Amino acid sequence: MPNDTRLHREGGANLLSAAKALGVKRYVLQSRGFYLEAPQGSLADETAALRYDAPGQIGDSARVIGAYENRVTGSIALEGVVLRYGFFYGPGTSYRLDGAIAERARKGGMAIIGDGNAVWSFVHLDDAVAATVASLTAEAGVYNVVDDDPLPVATWMPAFARWVDAPAPASVSVAVAREAAGEEAVYYHTHLSGASNRAAKGKTRFRAAAVALEGCLNRCSTPNCPNRWRRSAGIWTRTSPGYLRRQPAYWRPGEGHPHECHHRMVGPARHGDVPTRQPPFRRS
Repeated sequence: MPNDTRLHREGGANLLSAAKALGVKRYVLQSRGFYLEAPQGSLADETAALRYDAPGQIGDSARVIGAYENRVTGSIALEGVVLRYGFFYGPGTSYRLDGAIAERARKGGMAIIGDGNAVWSFVHLDDAVAATVASLTAEAGVYNVVDDDPLPVATWMPAFARWVDAPAPASVSVAVAREAAGEEAVYYHTHLSGASNRAAKGKTRFRAAAVALEGCLNRCSTPNCPNRWRRSAGIWTRTSPGYLRRQPAYWRPGEGHPHECHHRMVGPARHGDVPTRQPPFRRS
């Protein structure tokens, strides 16, 4: 993280100065939607400050990115857009079946610290892309680019372990974790707040919804459906020929597609349902 913080502090300042000098009209900044302050039990909206008082490198990063956000949104020379992304999941990220986090989980390297009451906001990579494209023409300002279902560590981590066929995560006391892994690890499990995507939905076409995506946990229950899913070589394919074809990220729940069989990634579903997008490890 120190190099990432330096990139935002020094590289970001250089890039912003260059953009102003060249007369760039719009500047889009990637920020963090998981370092936001919010009262316990509430979701952080776009007015929330970053966690400047967080310990160690988390606090350093939050302060640097917060200052960067302020320079971008406060500029009169250009239109500033700040996208506060949640934790990425999906293809190419650590949170996938063959990703780094899954490998760690299968080796028994995941543990819930304390009550695991910190709330995490995830976002599928395709939704992040869709939001980024939408930001090119959306109203300038700050947007939380997160999914619809922020979850506490104590909920998502065991479900993730089951999804990747890993042992259930251990439970570790705050004192033991602080001694073994440091204050920052404890902070991730006990202090983070989830974020609301209401502004992003209201002012852009962003929708963290309505796609059939890799990692679907259930087969379609309709007899002889040609589109039942199976896991193969770390990706999800149809039992009929061809790979999983995804829908555009801005499709809304209930908008079926004539050539796809959709079903919820969790729990029973009817043939043809379109799921609300959520991490495939959201529920058991």
